[in-house]
Amino acid sequence: MDAVIGVLSVIGFIVSLVLIVVFAIKKKKVLPPLISLVCCFTIFVVCVALPDNSSPSPAPNTDNKQSEQTDEEKAKEMLTKASNSFEKGDYIDGISTCKSIQESYPDTNVAAGVQDFLADKFAQYQNFSAEDLMNEYINNVVNADKNITGNPVIVSGVISKIDKTDSTLAVLLRCDQVFYAIQLNFRGSDESAVAALNPGDVIKVIGKCDGLSGKILLVFDNKTNVILSNCYIID
Repeated sequence: MDAVIGVLSVIGFIVSLVLIVVFAIKKKKVLPPLISLVCCFTIFVVCVALPDNSSPSPAPNTDNKQSEQTDEEKAKEMLTKASNSFEKGDYIDGISTCKSIQESYPDTNVAAGVQDFLADKFAQYQNFSAEDLMNEYINNVVNADKNITGNPVIVSGVISKIDKTDSTLAVLLRCDQVFYAIQLNFRGSDESAVAALNPGDVIKVIGKCDGLSGKILLVFDNKTNVILSNCYIID
């Protein structure tokens, strides 16, 4: 709209200028075309000077907003991600994310509260000593399968042996049983953590309880084991 008015004002300016020349030649009063000239010129200047309100406003730069996030805000986002992981049953990702918060944003209030956050999450799982978990299966395997098997649990005990098969890194926890043991299976990516362990160490882990193996594993001294898979060392 402003462009149209600007064009018309230019045309009016030219016409007024021509009339002034004609009136001057004919010795007539040039005041009327002079007034028209001034008006057209003023309108043209106004149209050029004023911004075009019809132009869309530039979109906000979300990248700048992202880069302006404080460490506290970034840590909060990561803690939300960790909480969601725990709710989905992915405790490994939840714990790993919490450790990343402590490493990446150690001076934040969120990092200071990570241990309390984890303690609250761990309190939601069944917690056993190696002896107690073994007794649950020895005394009543039907009840143990109903209430424990298939769920994440926390187990602590003394390491009796560390070994591996082609695909499994495994740690046995000491039990006062001849034909049974608690077997903690770790992922291949945890090799460094498992390599740092020694028989006699006290360990606390979280893992998914798969129940009794139902078979003899020769690599583990002919013991039938209660298996925990996807284990993660808590302490």
